[in-house]
Amino acid sequence: MPLFPLIFLLSSTAVLALTPPDGDNISVNRTCGVIFEDNGMNYTTFSLGAAHGLHSLSLEEIRHFFEAEAPEINKIPVINTDFRSEQSLLFNAPLWGYSDRFSSWSLKIMDFLMLNDKPYFLEQGTNTLEKIVHQYHMHEIYELSTIIYQELKSNPPVDPDFCPCVNDVTANGILEDLARFAKNMKYFARQPRARQTTERWTSEGWGQKQRQKREAEDVDNDENGESLIARREQEYLDNANTETALNLLKVSPWVPGTFAGPDQWLSRSASVTYAMITEEQIRDFATFIFCKLNQPEFDHPRDLF
Repeated sequence: MPLFPLIFLLSSTAVLALTPPDGDNISVNRTCGVIFEDNGMNYTTFSLGAAHGLHSLSLEEIRHFFEAEAPEINKIPVINTDFRSEQSLLFNAPLWGYSDRFSSWSLKIMDFLMLNDKPYFLEQGTNTLEKIVHQYHMHEIYELSTIIYQELKSNPPVDPDFCPCVNDVTANGILEDLARFAKNMKYFARQPRARQTTERWTSEGWGQKQRQKREAEDVDNDENGESLIARREQEYLDNANTETALNLLKVSPWVPGTFAGPDQWLSRSASVTYAMITEEQIRDFATFIFCKLNQPEFDHPRDLF
């Protein structure tokens, strides 16, 4: 065979060998931001909802709400709820040790925290009842997320580059936001009010120092003689949302470590309502759990290395 056709044949063969099948075709110019947009999601804000859902997630809860056979090596990062440790984050969601004495999660949570709570566990400066409410709040998120998770199981993303971007917790900001969560939870009752209002997703939204002054309003009586606190409480009861919750918290804030019963409940309730994440953020969290549990081998963009 003449030399030129032989070189051409070898070159063509090499090109074909280096070209991946259509299903594995990767565009090096297609960033994770573009990939997320192509899949109807926002890469810039993705980490916020994911980190909120993750921060106090246990393996028991993963197995109950998402995958019954989820392994202990699950690559699902969470905060280290033992604040005595210098390691702020754990890179596999651990078993917390929930008991089987009760079948309902409400009693499991109460039983666990009543028996095991410590000042250095989960939320600094809050009492056991407040931590129970916190974990109930998280279960609202898990209950909503499991619906989306099952939808993803039934109709998984077809884009082969999507889950690698979701799973890359270094690049997409999840580890950074979890580290912020860990810091906020460790110093929870010492956070300034301004930070709580601007970053309500970072914790439960309105914890503050006991001696902090209320909003510069007349909180005792308005011009009609009606108690402003009572009016804000009724507005919240009639239509609980982030706006009415915030309005109530401005005049009757929840102070960490003080919740003891019915007298403080509306403020504590409002703090949880104000902290609830959006539907988009719930989808972000559910999507992260789906990719980590169903495509764990892809933890960075496939063209990175």
